[in-house]
Amino acid sequence: MDGVVGQGTLVAGRYRMLRPIASDLAGATAWDANDQILDRAVRLAILAEGRVPQAVDAARRAALVADARPGVQNLTKSTLPEVNRLVRDLRGLTTSLEGVSGRLEQGGVTGILGAPKLPDHKPGKSR
Repeated sequence: MDGVVGQGTLVAGRYRMLRPIASDLAGATAWDANDQILDRAVRLAILAEGRVPQAVDAARRAALVADARPGVQNLTKSTLPEVNRLVRDLRGLTTSLEGVSGRLEQGGVTGILGAPKLPDHKPGKSR
């Protein structure tokens, strides 16, 4: 198709070829073009004969891959502040647990719970 396409050619009844540009696709030539329906600049790749099935397959696979930018933006806007709050909470919890651990080491369970209260002794009563 490359021999048929030139400056000014209308492709698919929609794209007016403006100028050839460098292409990084093997077996393809790239063109700056104008979409006559949407009236906007586009870039077209004209594939060499025999390359179309691979290009269609690659385009279908690429269409299945979601754009990561919204997820990254969501992570940045909502998750990072939550992580900051979580780290602050964990620091407070760590301080509290260090205190509990210290009391356990010094006094065992009674260091945390306190000594059990002994029943009041009432003379003259026996069990």
